[in-house]
Amino acid sequence: GGMAAFLREIAALIRNSNAQAIAQRLQLSSTDSPKRQYVDSLSSKSYQAANTECERQVSGDWAEVVCHSCLAASAVKQAKLDEACKHQEAAVEAFLRVFKTLTRAWLPVFYALLVDLRKIASDADAQAREADGGVPNESGCLEAAGRVMRKCLAQELRDEDNDKSICRSWGALFVANQCNKIFFRLNTLKHVKSLVLPTMVSIDEYPLADRVTWRFFQGRVAMLDGMHDKAEADLSFAFNNTPPAPPPNRQGH
Repeated sequence: GGMAAFLREIAALIRNSNAQAIAQRLQLSSTDSPKRQYVDSLSSKSYQAANTECERQVSGDWAEVVCHSCLAASAVKQAKLDEACKHQEAAVEAFLRVFKTLTRAWLPVFYALLVDLRKIASDADAQAREADGGVPNESGCLEAAGRVMRKCLAQELRDEDNDKSICRSWGALFVANQCNKIFFRLNTLKHVKSLVLPTMVSIDEYPLADRVTWRFFQGRVAMLDGMHDKAEADLSFAFNNTPPAPPPNRQGH
C-alpha cells in the first residue's frame, strides 16, 4: 500500500546514491505525497513496529535514519516537540554511522537532517518554556542539538581517509554555522570561539555562502569583545558578499 510505496522509493534512491532526492524526502517540509501518507500512518505506531517495517525495505543503518526522521515528522504533526527532537537526534546519530564511510556527495542529506534538528529543538524549547510559565529550560533540546553538531565537527567531518576533493570536511563550515546559530539563540555567543574547523579544507575554499555566515558570527563576537577593527572587517565581508535578494515575484498581482 501507500506506506510501503514511500519506503520502496527511499530504498531505491539509497541504492542509486541519489543524495539530493533523499535529502528532499527526509526534510520535514517535504511535500512528497507517499512520504506524507507514510508519516500519517505512523501516528499510532510504536518505534519497534515502525522500525520493523522500515527494515523490510531499507537496509542497515539507513532503516533507522528513515524511521526516526519520519517519526520526528509524525511527532511534529501531533505537536509533541520534545519527542520529535529525540527522534530527529536519533536520525542524525544513525546517519553519522553511515556517513563515516561516505564522501561529500552525501552532505545534502546531512544538512537537511541537521537544519531540521535545529528548528525542531528551537521549537521544542519554546514549547517547554511556555509549559513552565516562561522559565528557560537549562537542559534544553537546542543545547543537546549543539552538542551533537560539535561532536560531528570533531569526528565525522575530520575526514582524513578520503581524497581532499571528495572528503566530508567540505561540510564543516556549514555545520559550524548551525552551531553558531544555536549559540546566538541561546545567548552563548562566546562559544563561537571554541569551534575548531578541520584542517583538510582552508577557510577560503569553502562555498561563499558559508563563509559569509561564518564571518557574520565572527564579527558579532569581535564586537562583544570590543575588537572593533576585526568586527568591522568581518561584518563588511559578510555584507559585501551577501547575494542580493531576488526581486519580488510580480506574477499574479
